[in-house]
Amino acid sequence: MYKISVIDRKGEVSKALAASPLWAERQDFEYVGDTAEEDKAIEFLKITQTSMVFINADDRDSCDIPLINDIKTILPDVYIVLASHNEGFKSVHNGFISGIFDYMLLPSDDNTLKEILLRLYSDLGNKYIYKELTGAINSLIESVFNGKESIVSRCQAIIETIYSYFEKDELTSFIVTEKAKSFIYDEILRKAPWLKNFTFKYNFIHKTGAQPESKPVLIKKWSKDFQSIADTISKYRILDNNLINDIGFYIINNVDEHLTLDDVSKGVFLNKSYISHIFKKISGISFINFITHVKVDRAKILLMDPHLKIYEIAAQIGYNNPEYFSRVFKSVTGLTPNRYRAGLNIDTE
Repeated sequence: MYKISVIDRKGEVSKALAASPLWAERQDFEYVGDTAEEDKAIEFLKITQTSMVFINADDRDSCDIPLINDIKTILPDVYIVLASHNEGFKSVHNGFISGIFDYMLLPSDDNTLKEILLRLYSDLGNKYIYKELTGAINSLIESVFNGKESIVSRCQAIIETIYSYFEKDELTSFIVTEKAKSFIYDEILRKAPWLKNFTFKYNFIHKTGAQPESKPVLIKKWSKDFQSIADTISKYRILDNNLINDIGFYIINNVDEHLTLDDVSKGVFLNKSYISHIFKKISGISFINFITHVKVDRAKILLMDPHLKIYEIAAQIGYNNPEYFSRVFKSVTGLTPNRYRAGLNIDTE
């Protein structure tokens, strides 16, 4: 539960916020009142346990409001939003320089208020992830890269920790859990950028306005998605060998191109005969077959996007003939692209 209050010498902001229907719609926020006395505002904020305070700044520059500095010093965790009729750049700029969280132009509306409150969620989530979850997140990432069996338990531990920290506030817990998943995904890509071609990024990006999912569902999805990344890393671990590393990763990083032995030879500055020989010797798979499997793995990810047509996917990964692409895909997976997509249970409309 986040508590919202107002410091307003004129009363306009207080009336607008008190009358907002948002407090009835959103049980996770509570409007706890207002005060017109700035000299008693700190005590008021303490008593009301305010999370975010709106300050009426009409006819004043933020530099002329000593209360802002007092709040930042005494109650640094309280978020400050200035409200004013002044939309001038200088006023807004000086407000942010003073350390405010947001600036609301008067007269306000419920949509503006809702956007500010959602930004509060986002910022609190980021702070919690960076401060409290670093160790657990690093352990999960290590498990993903090392193929450890602890991925499921580490996913569950992180989500349980988030829900425990935010207690009964399920909406905040859901949002922070989604943000943490996205953060972990970004960290994984930072360590291995090539994985972006073999992961469906929308599984790791929180959709604004999405309906909150239950904790068990989130644990199941986290476990499935991070295990899938671990499996991909494990599959391509053969490329850790220095003799074929450059060859393999040139193919992976350029998977959407029309790749031939000539292309790769020029790309890695190695003789074509040497590439064919050394790749088969080290990996146990022919150079051409490796390219085919990499492209099929890439196609599997693209097939998860219901908006992409089969012919578009074929063209994106370097197959000009969709029918030939379908035959290649079936030769590797045993299924046509359409049958494979149907098995994913996604909406293709």
